[in-house]
Amino acid sequence: MSITKLAGLLAGFALAVGLIGSGVSAAFTAQVSAVQNIQVGTLGCGISSAQATSTAASSVTYQVPDIQSTAASNAPFDFTVSNTGTIPAVLQVSATALASPFSDILALPVANVTLPVGGTQPYHAGIAWGTLQPANEGKNVSITYTVNCNDTGAQTVTFFSTNFGVYAGQNSIRFGGTGSGFTPGDTVDIVYKPVNTPPFEAPQDLAGHWGILGESAPVVDANGSFSYWFADNCHDGVAVTTDQPMTVTATDIEHPTIKATGTGILACSLMQ
Repeated sequence: MSITKLAGLLAGFALAVGLIGSGVSAAFTAQVSAVQNIQVGTLGCGISSAQATSTAASSVTYQVPDIQSTAASNAPFDFTVSNTGTIPAVLQVSATALASPFSDILALPVANVTLPVGGTQPYHAGIAWGTLQPANEGKNVSITYTVNCNDTGAQTVTFFSTNFGVYAGQNSIRFGGTGSGFTPGDTVDIVYKPVNTPPFEAPQDLAGHWGILGESAPVVDANGSFSYWFADNCHDGVAVTTDQPMTVTATDIEHPTIKATGTGILACSLMQ
């Protein structure tokens, strides 16, 4: 190889190096990531009873054998509510009212229960009755228990009638209810009012009236729940003997922004 040819090759190599330096490049890269996942829990309840004569997805029914005597007696009905969801639930129980001589074995209002995931709560309920009269023959008597399963952080309040009786010297309908999601230790004010227009009575604020029945304003327990009861004579210038839909509002007196509204029935039909 001549000296002239060798010089030409070196010039060509220098030209290639110059091209890389003027814009052609390469780089090493790597990547990492951080991922967060979250899932919303589910709220669910189930119900069961060894006495049930029929069952459905969310209910059990007990058909009691016919009463065959006028003697006072009772027909217990035990059922159990279970938490089938993935978050704790607050259980609130209500029931339809019964006309005398029949009564509810489960004394209402029943305190709310906070049920953990997978937990169960038994209820010992049913119908009792006093001595029956000829007018009771052939009558069908029924009671329906409703158990609401609520989020533990939600403010709730219920309203339901329990029975007819004499309260503070007047024939009246006893009603009651429960609440949840309130501040432990605080006092609760209860206001109920008719839904129908025109209403048979003005809104009733129980503040200052509890003493009439020897009661006091409800105080929230350590679980954020409370219960209450009072009575209404279904009379305000005129006697009312038909069931009245009502709304009820519970307000935390110490923290007024904490409140809840519910609905229910004042069973004035039991006044007949």
